[in-house]
Amino acid sequence: MHNKTPSIMHKLSLIQPSLPRGMHDRTARYLQHRDEMIRRIKHVYTLYGFEPLETPAVERSSTLSGQYGQEGERLIFRILNSGNFLEGVELDTETHHRSLLKEIAKRALRYDLTVPMARYLAMHPELPTPFKRYQIQPVWRADKPQQGRYREFLQCDADIVGSDSLFCEAEILTLIYQTCQTLGIERFQIAWNHRGILESVAERIGAAHRSVDLCIALDKLDKIGQGAVLEELRQKAFSDSALELLKQFISVSGDTQARITSLQHWFAEGKMVCQALETLPVIESYTRTLGVTKNCIEFVPSLSRGLSYYTGTVFEVKIPGVHIGSVAGGGRYDNLTAAFGKKRTSGVGFSWGIDRLYEAMETLGLFSQWERPCTNILLVRIDTEADSIVLGALATLRAHRVRAETYPEVTKLSKQLRYAHKRDISKVLIIGSAELAQETFLLKDMLTGVQKTHPMKELLRAAALNGERA
Repeated sequence: MHNKTPSIMHKLSLIQPSLPRGMHDRTARYLQHRDEMIRRIKHVYTLYGFEPLETPAVERSSTLSGQYGQEGERLIFRILNSGNFLEGVELDTETHHRSLLKEIAKRALRYDLTVPMARYLAMHPELPTPFKRYQIQPVWRADKPQQGRYREFLQCDADIVGSDSLFCEAEILTLIYQTCQTLGIERFQIAWNHRGILESVAERIGAAHRSVDLCIALDKLDKIGQGAVLEELRQKAFSDSALELLKQFISVSGDTQARITSLQHWFAEGKMVCQALETLPVIESYTRTLGVTKNCIEFVPSLSRGLSYYTGTVFEVKIPGVHIGSVAGGGRYDNLTAAFGKKRTSGVGFSWGIDRLYEAMETLGLFSQWERPCTNILLVRIDTEADSIVLGALATLRAHRVRAETYPEVTKLSKQLRYAHKRDISKVLIIGSAELAQETFLLKDMLTGVQKTHPMKELLRAAALNGERA
């Protein structure tokens, strides 16, 4: 019995390997392509004068609370206080869970990158405005996992803060346009709208105090369809007459000018909607002058964006033929920094969902045109006598920026060739006793099987012809 105890304890201590829902491991192929995506995106951002910023993964819960609306609030990942998190907390049956959270979870993982940026700006009033920054970091949301939607994902933001000029909207839309061009995405659609129109819609249908509920529901229009959106609003006590008017609004069609004209007739006189409608032709004119083709930007009056901090223009990017939802979205916000005691500072920005963008590009087959920066030459070790020559050749190749590696052990050639095949290494360099005696090496092409002997003095020339530099 005593002899069996360690074995039993070992079995009890084994952990079944698995991931929490909504999380995923990222392979070398994924990361290599993602890094190239980010390199190209950064190139465009710096071309437009944006500078990088990073903020901590953990923020105070008070920083994030109240910024994302009721639905967003529920998706924040909160962190229990260190040690005895219940110490000093009085519990009773009347304690509301939100009040309890404030006491036991005073920190949280960031939900997005915009609110942390606003907190940063409030802490650094000396920064020049307009402030143009880009930020590429992971965020966390306790959302329901599905295709293209994870609980941990990488966002890539760009914002211009400190200016009310409509040129900033045009700059952001042009940035999106050029980024798509740089990534090789030929077909994409940028839908845009103005929150002022939606505020006026709520007023027009007799639900002026319910604009947040209206925006949250309309944000699901593409996901669940018009019927389900109207039913959701009916469940939230929107009247039948209000929903009938809303159907008329949703059905508005035509190009930007035609939709503006239709909306002017549909709306009663209203200062907010007039101001909102007047901004759209101005922004469109700027973007055309900056080189954006008209047919990739569409005015969609029902576009809402779910986050509650948007106050002006909103937009999102979709790729036709890829059923994954929007790959980017954003808009103008006027009151984010006010929550931190700073004067009203208007800003506009957007964010790529890098994981969704990756899946879209994968679906379109765009990565097949990109080189993967993997090892190009494997130097095999099959003869201890030639080992020093092999390692010297390895050092020489690396010194000249050729991506090369060697097998860590002196072992059978067949084993090392299998390793090269599994790693997608395209060339194998072999130096055995015969090659050592003749001061040559054998270069084998793993794709064609063709192999050729070269003099050792031609090592770099052969590597330049058959390998790729880093």
